[in-house]
Amino acid sequence: MGAPAGILVLYDNRTRNIEYDDNVQSGAAAIQNMLLMAYSLGIGSCWICHLPTKRQLRKILKIPHNYDPLAYIALGYPLKKIKERPRRHKTEELMSYNKFSFKEKTPSRIELRLWVNRLGRRVYYKLPMRKYIKPIVDKLFEKKFE
Repeated sequence: MGAPAGILVLYDNRTRNIEYDDNVQSGAAAIQNMLLMAYSLGIGSCWICHLPTKRQLRKILKIPHNYDPLAYIALGYPLKKIKERPRRHKTEELMSYNKFSFKEKTPSRIELRLWVNRLGRRVYYKLPMRKYIKPIVDKLFEKKFE
């Protein structure tokens, strides 16, 4: 069963500050505030970034070109109590003081994987046979929530 309500968050892409994407940052801050408010009201929420293409959303929802979709927020009351999950990292592993001090795993490997992923995504979206491949790709890579 899907969430009974949702919010598609858009941002105005007309900005002079393209280096830091202040419009995206503002949208993300607004989303975080929505999630916190929903939680305080006992409403479940999910921040979804894997959306249809901007072109598809613009066509379906008649979104002007100066607005870009940022994320979709699914909202609803949980059917059962959610179990708390252990944190992936300790706070100390996520903070540094006075200088950048994180030890990263072989950056070249991470960058290569990211490059291959982005290339695959570009190729996939340009394929004329995409509509036939999409059901298979969705089945293999779609995240499932229980």
